[in-house]
Amino acid sequence: MANTAKKQTSIPGTEPKSIKEIDTAAEAYVEARDERMKLTEREVEAKQNLIRVMEKHDLSTYRDESADPPLLVIVEESVAKVKVRRESEDDDGGED
Repeated sequence: MANTAKKQTSIPGTEPKSIKEIDTAAEAYVEARDERMKLTEREVEAKQNLIRVMEKHDLSTYRDESADPPLLVIVEESVAKVKVRRESEDDDGGED
């Protein structure tokens, strides 16, 4: 059954007051989160590139003792993970 709840209309003059401190903190959080998400995308791309280069050279382990500090790269076989759970029709999507 579809959710048929209607949005409550607001009455002029009863709008919630804006709290500048919360607005500023929320905007700072969103900015930091968005920066992290972009960095995560770059990290994933760099990791995939490193794995491709290691495979190209047929290596699963690489050590560079001349780097400061020494560099060790190990490519491990990935293990697929799966999560399964049943959701009832009245489940709101929260944790069980």
